[in-house]
Amino acid sequence: MSSSPYRRPPITEAVVELRFAAPIEAEQVEKIKDRLTDDYPVTPQMMQNISFIAAPGNQSSTQVWEEFTGCAKRNWAIWRKVVGWREVTRVGVRYINRIDVPNPTDSAVMIDKYLALQPVFPEFAGSQGVDTFFINGAMGIANSPFKLILNAGSTPSPMVRTTSFLLDIDISQEGNLPHSDDALWALIDEVRSLKNRVFEACITDSSRELFSS
Repeated sequence: MSSSPYRRPPITEAVVELRFAAPIEAEQVEKIKDRLTDDYPVTPQMMQNISFIAAPGNQSSTQVWEEFTGCAKRNWAIWRKVVGWREVTRVGVRYINRIDVPNPTDSAVMIDKYLALQPVFPEFAGSQGVDTFFINGAMGIANSPFKLILNAGSTPSPMVRTTSFLLDIDISQEGNLPHSDDALWALIDEVRSLKNRVFEACITDSSRELFSS
């Protein structure tokens, strides 16, 4: 499937994280803080890892990724110029999605109509529909060095008469990582492509109709 098949993709946040084998010295972090763009303020966590974060708005997923990685690469180049090459021990790509389902009557929404995964609850006398739920799973991905952390559940909606579901996909590789910038960003692109396949496996045609309308 195309990397950007939807007019209104549900992504609310994209994150690329690079984790280092050893902490960066505080003096070097201080040197970096005035050089990075306002999108990436220096935080204490930067002594051990650096995270690039985007809040996409109404762009397509391809536009989000191209603009996001373009800015991230520029900031990574600034980082590298100051601290030099440091061994990277983990690369992660995380996409947080919110599926907004119009619900004018505020009635129960069937989870499996929009997500291909759902909790199973026992039936008993007096049981009613599920108000909230949350699923968490971590697993390896066959024939690859990647690990998937998947979270799904109900989430508050910012819109009235709407039921919203969270779909949080985090794919990473630890160890045996590239030692050049080009190879590192090629790996990040590969992880993002895998993320797209996981996303498609987690949603249904009803969700696809929402994103395409």
